[in-house]
This record gives sequence, C-alpha cells and structure tokens, in this order.
Amino acid sequence: MSSKVGHSYEVDLWSLGVIAYTMLYGRPPFETRDVKVTYRKIKNNNYSFPTHTEVSQAGKDFIRSLLKTDPTERLNLDNIMSHEFFTDYPLLMPASTLSVPPSSVFMEKYMPNSNSDQPPKPGYSPSELPNVVNEVATLE
Repeated sequence: MSSKVGHSYEVDLWSLGVIAYTMLYGRPPFETRDVKVTYRKIKNNNYSFPTHTEVSQAGKDFIRSLLKTDPTERLNLDNIMSHEFFTDYPLLMPASTLSVPPSSVFMEKYMPNSNSDQPPKPGYSPSELPNVVNEVATLE
C-alpha cells in the first residue's frame, strides 16, 4: 500500500455523488449481482435513474454533476453548496419535526387523505405560518 499513490480530492466528490444517489434511490448507482460487472459499470460510468422512485430534477442534476467521468468537470465545494439541490427548500420547518410526528396543520394541508401514497408537499404558505408557529410553541 505504501507504494501506491493516494486518491485525489475529486474522487471524494465522485464518492459524494455515489452517496447522494444511494440516499435518494435506496441503492448504489453501479450495483449488480456480479462484482466484475459492477466494476465495469463504475469504469464506464454506466448508471441510470430508476423510474419507480421520484427524485427532483435538482437531485438528478446534483448526482450527474458529481458522477462526471472527467474529474475537472465535477462540481467543486463552492458549487455544491450553491447548487439548487441545497438551496431550493422550504424557508421554515417547525422545530418539532426534529422530535415528534407531523402536526395536524401539516397533515391536513399535505396529507388530506392519510391512505394516499402521494408524498407531502414541502413548506408552508405565508398565511399558514402563524398557525404553525403557534402549534410548535405549544409542543416545546
């Protein structure tokens, strides 16, 4: 191992793309049943986005931008932090989301039919913020 040259910073960014893919899709991007095939897929940068899991275009773009074959084309740390995937999110989430189930206000707005398979929409409209803030205050 001492005779081998270490990896570059760009490999860490590529690895971040693999981790992001795995977190958003629930499996690694190059995974197969055969290790040799997996290595070939990695070498050829052969991956796809499954259609059974809905991921935003910003999420897909973030992954694509990190899994570039040419390391010089990958996002750098500044670009990562300013990428839409990290900047396009609700302005306010109740503090209670850290420790308790969603509030009744959230459930009524985003999950009117609790048997629905539709995911909740993120965020609150400005008119709802007083209700949300009051509900959070009662929980703390």
